[in-house]
Amino acid sequence: MVEEDAPQSVLDQINAKLGLLPQVMTEISFIKGQLTQINAENQRLSQELVVTRKELSEANRRIRYIETEAKRTNLIIYNLGQRDPPLPTLKEEVLLYLNTRISSLELHRSEVKDVFRMRSGAILLKLQCADTRNFILKSGRAFRNDGVSMAPDYTLEERNARSPLKIVINQAIEEGKPVRLRGTKLFVDGTLLVYDEESKKVEEVTRNNTTTPRSLRRRSDSPSSMDSASSAQTVVNVAITAEIHQELNSQTSATEVSAGQSGLNPRPKPARKADQIISPEEHNRLNNRSQRPQREPIWKAHENRGGPRYDTPNVRRGRSTVDYYRINYPDPTRYWYDENIEDSN
Repeated sequence: MVEEDAPQSVLDQINAKLGLLPQVMTEISFIKGQLTQINAENQRLSQELVVTRKELSEANRRIRYIETEAKRTNLIIYNLGQRDPPLPTLKEEVLLYLNTRISSLELHRSEVKDVFRMRSGAILLKLQCADTRNFILKSGRAFRNDGVSMAPDYTLEERNARSPLKIVINQAIEEGKPVRLRGTKLFVDGTLLVYDEESKKVEEVTRNNTTTPRSLRRRSDSPSSMDSASSAQTVVNVAITAEIHQELNSQTSATEVSAGQSGLNPRPKPARKADQIISPEEHNRLNNRSQRPQREPIWKAHENRGGPRYDTPNVRRGRSTVDYYRINYPDPTRYWYDENIEDSN
């Protein structure tokens, strides 16, 4: 009896578990729906993240541009002490020093936005025009005897890119190589070096012509380079003109084809002056010598110019100037060119 009840209890357990199967399937389908929603949400967030990164990159680029433009007219002055006796304001001291040291500079108060001394002791000078700042930087030899130095107001990225280059500068100076640092570019013995932010190393930039900035500037100012640049610009202009004419011709042909397909007559091309047909009355009016404008006879005109011209078509064919006058102007009293006289040939 016990042996018969055991299979029955197992069957009851199986039936009970099978009864729970619909509920389990319902829960599984619910979980699948939630996973689908989570995946869709993740995909949407991923797309938004990509867009946000692009917007952030664009915003950073604009911020860097604004910061660079704001610092483009700034100038940092180092080792400039106070005058004895001191002037009332720092602006007057800076203006007096610059105008005294640079003879060709006339810097006025209106050309200075602001000037103040930083914590490091250097003076930050904000000018209205970048050309004035560049002119002061080019006149750096006037401050060497005073121990005063000047430099542009670089951004944080430019300062981070210049700091590794200064180590290379010290090494190159010890080796006796010519060095020139311009912004974030370093020229060592004609080799261009820049700092790569990704690799965090100073790398060499390969160029076709390893030349220094001075030679590049001289080459750009040479007449040959100007001629080549002008010729290249001429070639570009000719190519652009040819493309424009080709596009206009294609548009005109397309318009004519579409008009022909639609059954409409295309716009006729304007007739040339030589192809125009005039009435007999207009022809007689044009050929009437009394209404044609009179002009100075050719022999008189040649006398006023200092003598007859010997480069006329008839003279080049072996005729003399007298024959030219005899053929084309048989009547000296006429003051017009007779078109009805035919050539003797």
